[in-house]
Amino acid sequence: MDVPRTSFLEFIGAEQTNLLVTLTKCHHDIADIFPHLDGVYQAPFEFIDINTQDEHKKTVLSLCLFTHYQLYFSTVCNLRCHLSDSLGSTRKAIDATLTAYRLIAEPDTLSQYHDSHSDYQHITSYVAKQMQLTPTSYPLAAELIKFHELCSEFGSHTDISSFVHRVSVEHSQEAGKGLVKVNMFQKPETDIELRAYLVRSLLAYSQMAKVFSAFIGELAIGLDLGAWNKKIDELIHAFASEVRNIDRYFRNANIK
Repeated sequence: MDVPRTSFLEFIGAEQTNLLVTLTKCHHDIADIFPHLDGVYQAPFEFIDINTQDEHKKTVLSLCLFTHYQLYFSTVCNLRCHLSDSLGSTRKAIDATLTAYRLIAEPDTLSQYHDSHSDYQHITSYVAKQMQLTPTSYPLAAELIKFHELCSEFGSHTDISSFVHRVSVEHSQEAGKGLVKVNMFQKPETDIELRAYLVRSLLAYSQMAKVFSAFIGELAIGLDLGAWNKKIDELIHAFASEVRNIDRYFRNANIK
């Protein structure tokens, strides 16, 4: 079995081509909708003024900034057709958000976070367990945990599922011969599938913003909290509605 040679410059060129093509196909989502989500994250920042000695507030704010960075990175990975890497990035963002969620609910556990306590090392499992024990705890976490599981399956490990979109084998007519290659890019077969990955990701980041909203809003003196929270809710509703529309399309396609 043969393995083809690759070229770094060709890889860069293909990335740029993917970016331009997907920006065109998802123009409405990126040009019209994405700025609203980006704006939700950035709106409080100019109003926040915290004491650098306040480790709790500083840590939660840092986790929010990290999540905002992952919004950029995961979206760019998506547009460049690195779908597995996009999911891996979003998984990190959800971990950060759930970490902040616990710190907001239990500020006295900050030292455990700084000491890398096992509950914080496995924060998603911890939050899920707490939700089973007390169903009313972490009410904003359920959908994020579901998406975290999907991200873990396809974007964050080197088990077989993470290679589903990556490795292909071109068989030869000669027995035992063929060409095996890692697909540098994971390109959805249809435009609607491309949008499905993007919209689901943006929904998750909207839900993450909701987790941060109460805590960050309290620090942003002068920010119109009512309008800001309304914008977050509108984005969650809009993205969730679009996800349902896409799911309905796939169900109808399968029926046909």
